[in-house]
Amino acid sequence: MAHRPEIYAVGDQYDRLLPPYLFPGSNGPQTDEDILQAYLLQTFGAPDQQLSIFEDAAGTGRMTNHLLPYASSIVCADKHQGVLGQLRGKYPWVRTVQANTRDISGDAVGRDFDLIGSFWAISYAIGECLETIEDDGTITPVTDLEEGVREAHRCIGNVVGLLASEGRFVSYLFDSECPEQQAVTRIWEQLGPDPGGHRSFTRELLTDALDVHASTQGKRLAVIHHIGQVSFTDKGHLLDFYANVHAKGNTQLIDTPIFREETSALIAAHTNPDGTIGIPTGMYEFRVEPN
Repeated sequence: MAHRPEIYAVGDQYDRLLPPYLFPGSNGPQTDEDILQAYLLQTFGAPDQQLSIFEDAAGTGRMTNHLLPYASSIVCADKHQGVLGQLRGKYPWVRTVQANTRDISGDAVGRDFDLIGSFWAISYAIGECLETIEDDGTITPVTDLEEGVREAHRCIGNVVGLLASEGRFVSYLFDSECPEQQAVTRIWEQLGPDPGGHRSFTRELLTDALDVHASTQGKRLAVIHHIGQVSFTDKGHLLDFYANVHAKGNTQLIDTPIFREETSALIAAHTNPDGTIGIPTGMYEFRVEPN
């Protein structure tokens, strides 16, 4: 599934539409931000500006906010100028680099990072290695899937390869098998099948690549599956989010019976008595850690 940039052209649109993703925690429901905070505290202790950090596909800086207390230095990269402008407005002292994940290099962002984070977006870089999407909505798979997989491995290896010898990598990825994302899959399948024949192919590829590159560095890969719920304020919020974030504003996906059927089914099945809507969702957390 390819990635279209319209939602990121205006920096605050994504943040405005984003609903809370909530997962069970020892002290009650927790967001992805809470999960990151807990990981940082458990792994590095109290924040003391002690780490060199690189955040790939940083967006508007939603997760950057939690990395900053740990950063002696931090570099944030994103390929979309709109969201980078929002990030710089929030944190003008942060070094930003406009770069696609596929083009990340030590010359551009630096090397020997204590921590590298990539939250929710690495799947799009993988997708770009496997297919392209034209302005008219046409999706064209790569002619050689095996070569596309090798390119994705190279891309992931380049990012993880920027770690210091004791450095760590953490990344979040959607669970394509959860009800929230199954609807997204069926909506996008109107334009063509997913690379590898199923949407979880991206996660499987990422898992394999991270495992290989972790082993090469004498490190280990841990994968944690979080199961939770995404909460919408009402029907309008859900429709807006699915149209502009999940479907990336593509009218060939939105103005269709499939889009209406999928969103209507979610609304019918998961609307609460107060009009809010809670849909089962999931998140995979990937950690590359020293042995």
